[in-house]
Amino acid sequence: MTANNILITGCSSGIGRATAIHFARQQWQVFATVRQQEDADALMMTGYTNIHVLMLDVDDESQIKQLTRLLNKQLKHTGLQVLINNAAMCESAPVEFASTEHMQNHFSTNVIAPMVLVRSLLPLLKRANGRVINLSSGVATMSAPLMGFYSATKAALDSLSDALRVEVKGSDVKVIVVEPGMVDSPMHSKYEKSLKSLQQTMPDNALDYYREAFKRQQQLIRQLLKTAIKPEKVALAIHKAAIDKRPKLRYQVGTDAKTYHWLQALLPSPAKDHLWTRILGF
Repeated sequence: MTANNILITGCSSGIGRATAIHFARQQWQVFATVRQQEDADALMMTGYTNIHVLMLDVDDESQIKQLTRLLNKQLKHTGLQVLINNAAMCESAPVEFASTEHMQNHFSTNVIAPMVLVRSLLPLLKRANGRVINLSSGVATMSAPLMGFYSATKAALDSLSDALRVEVKGSDVKVIVVEPGMVDSPMHSKYEKSLKSLQQTMPDNALDYYREAFKRQQQLIRQLLKTAIKPEKVALAIHKAAIDKRPKLRYQVGTDAKTYHWLQALLPSPAKDHLWTRILGF
């Protein structure tokens, strides 16, 4: 690569922020997107002059178009070496009580936005023989009850990554999926808040049915958080995916992500259903 330019979405905290800082330390030119000005200020306070903070709501296509115009101007000679689709949302809801807004928001942020970014930035990526790195999840391979729409969107992102990888093979753009397991990040506190909010709107009889499952799920998450990987470990895996001469199609990060992968491969569907039933108490 003659230049090292990288765009990372969702850099306010967690994996995105850690990855932006990691690549900045490796002397890459990092274009890091955030939604809130306070997050932009915090990222600029790190002192890395090669982190260029950009305001972006990935759900707003007009903002993506504006970002594309900016990058086309700044990177017209070098192209874009890496696009990392990291921005995501994760909220809890049983399928029968998921609002239409819940459904639409998950697919908008986790599936449509990454593909709009790919479509918009592919000319720059082709110019650099670049790489698209999509952040998936362990639950993409083994759908998790009570977070079905998050699981579904990550599975959709995996599927689209597979399709895109073949479609752009002739242009030497590589498409890679990174699948982290449980990560120690603010996403989980947001998830718990969404669960509390959901319970306040559910009918009493429905809440009685799901109460034990909600309780067990929270216990499971808190247990997994005790051994959760740090965002910096995911950043290392992303860096490897970005620079490996022959990158793998998928990088699983964390023991639980690898466990999900093997359970999906080895267990028949009835066995997986039984496993989740025992874990959550349905």
